Amino acid sequence: MNEFSTGRSLHDSVGALDDYVSWQSGGTPWKANPKFWGGEIPWITPKDMKSFDLEGTTNYLTPAGVVAGSGLADSTATYVVVRGMILAHTFPVSQAASLAAFNQDVKAVLPGPHLLPRYLAYWFQGHAADFLRLVSDSTHGTKKLDLSDLRVFPMTLPSWEEQTKFVEIMTTVDDQITTLGLIVEKLERCRLGYVLDCLEGCDIQRVAPLGSLADVSAGVTLGSEPHGPGTVSRPYLRVANVQDGRLDLRDMKKVRVKRSDLRRFELQPGDVLMNEGGDADKLGRGAVWEGQILGCLHQNHVFRVRCSTGQLDPRYLSMVTGSAIGKRYFHAASKQTTNLATINSRQIKQFPVPLRAFERQLQIVDSVAAFTARITSERDKLVKLRLFKRGLMWDLLSSRVRVPGGLPS
Repeated sequence: MNEFSTGRSLHDSVGALDDYVSWQSGGTPWKANPKFWGGEIPWITPKDMKSFDLEGTTNYLTPAGVVAGSGLADSTATYVVVRGMILAHTFPVSQAASLAAFNQDVKAVLPGPHLLPRYLAYWFQGHAADFLRLVSDSTHGTKKLDLSDLRVFPMTLPSWEEQTKFVEIMTTVDDQITTLGLIVEKLERCRLGYVLDCLEGCDIQRVAPLGSLADVSAGVTLGSEPHGPGTVSRPYLRVANVQDGRLDLRDMKKVRVKRSDLRRFELQPGDVLMNEGGDADKLGRGAVWEGQILGCLHQNHVFRVRCSTGQLDPRYLSMVTGSAIGKRYFHAASKQTTNLATINSRQIKQFPVPLRAFERQLQIVDSVAAFTARITSERDKLVKLRLFKRGLMWDLLSSRVRVPGGLPS
């Protein structure tokens, strides 16, 4: 095992970023001229910079388009966003595998002779939080990062050998992150495929309207709360609490109701919750209440579906309503407005449930739960690995630790 060493090397070069790099600005050719667009040269905008290594861009330029109004940088360049609302929370950093053009919201940073191109890209990524603190508002209301602030940002440049080892370490960690991400994607596809196979399986006994298998009820109407003796204050679920297949209970409100109405509005473990309104693709979310908050109620914009014991398992129902089949039904049945879609209790009661034997329902939901548990485990590993990378990157870039002998084992 090669030990990390601490402290700054005598071979480090210490200066400002501008001492080690050069800068290129970009632009946007006239979009109405077809001679400028549809070529083979990638044209990078902040919207394209969703990954560290660019896999493609939305638009491509011709050589004439580059000459007419854009910049062109080679594959050694690191691209950083210097203008746009994305800078309110994220500092995108990317590299391209080939020559690329870019627009005016992006700067191409070219490494000098003593700076490894990949090290420069990782250096920008490692200092993302520092650059976000330099972001200000432009006169047009958008966010901006002044080039003058970037030029004077302090940079400690280690030897070429140490830059190479740093890149090897980060590349190894990135490869592990990529592998874990692919595992999560594969598991999610497997879970989705399994659910679809189950919904179309030959063991479906019949398709029955949900109203014949469950009791559907709206909740407390807000705005005219009773007061005085015989009333109680209770927490309640709002539309904002019922997310896509899950519950967000971090911000709970309270409502006062008559004590005699508690039995009508109080949630029980196993109740399936569906929102009356929201984004069209999120209607019929089907989150299952598990009794997380004692005595919790639900408001009238959140429907409570209480499944008949022994006929319909609530987790199975949640799986069906959250599937592509469920989403298609609620999208078609809902009333659409500009920013909102709504459903009513009648439409929920008419939802066609592919019904199979109760024991088979339990087997299916247990299998889906196993997929979900594995996905959650792999996602947790992914989060920890990303945090590890962030911490290791900061330690190495800040010279808190050094790796003169090679990769850590």
